[in-house]
Amino acid sequence: MDKFNFQVKPEECMFLDDLGQNLKPARAMGFATIKVTSQPKAAAEVRNTLRELFEFPSNTRECLPSSCS
Repeated sequence: MDKFNFQVKPEECMFLDDLGQNLKPARAMGFATIKVTSQPKAAAEVRNTLRELFEFPSNTRECLPSSCS
């Protein structure tokens, strides 16, 4: 990863996994973490976390899958 040098702060990152033990190091580094138990639940949590990370206005509309490309 060092060769890419993305210069992203840990608090701007999100880590998803289905095992809680894999989330602990990411959380300790400052990442937002999401335990994946189902695709719909994970997708909703990703949307909520992105809102928190980037402070989207509360009245921001969600992008519908058919109009996001």
